[in-house]
Amino acid sequence: MNQPTIKQMREWARLAPLRFQEPELQWLEALNPANVLYYRWLYRAALFMQPAVALELGICRAQGSAHIATNAGVMIGVDINPWHPEFDQNVANILQHGLDYRFLRGPSTAPEIRERITEIVEEHGPIGLLFIDTVHTYNQAIGEFRAYEDLLASDALVVMDDILQPPDEVYRAFQEIPGEHFEASELHIADFGTVGFGAIIYQAEVA
Repeated sequence: MNQPTIKQMREWARLAPLRFQEPELQWLEALNPANVLYYRWLYRAALFMQPAVALELGICRAQGSAHIATNAGVMIGVDINPWHPEFDQNVANILQHGLDYRFLRGPSTAPEIRERITEIVEEHGPIGLLFIDTVHTYNQAIGEFRAYEDLLASDALVVMDDILQPPDEVYRAFQEIPGEHFEASELHIADFGTVGFGAIIYQAEVA
């Protein structure tokens, strides 16, 4: 698997406002009517890395999952209750494009969820891209990272959304994850302001 550089991630951020022009990617644009920039960043990250397994914790409409799944061997999405009415149709759309998408319903760090993900990793390979986007608290974010750290590839990318959402608890967790940190706040601006987006080129801590 390819490990990106900070320079490459900056380039993906620069390109993120540009809608995909390729005919084969128009289904992704159709899933992104709100023009969420970081979805295209996720697509390019997965395209470059080609992770054997990618994992998204907190999937909402499954739009992020779709953009990653296009270039992942197996895409796993976990959510305790994907509430959005577009969720089922979006998942159907992912599957119609022949992508290996596995949805697991339940708490992100529940033993049964962790066990199922471990089984997938043992069969297909380590997690190359981990996207954390559930409850935006320090304990939740850092707990999710720790729950799956031992299943990460040595050259994995850890991605986090809403890192600047007050009171900055997610940002505290973001800073504690070992590795080289990249921030691109311009990739996620909500109606109430900039909520932030970032990624870590994971580097396992030496005991």
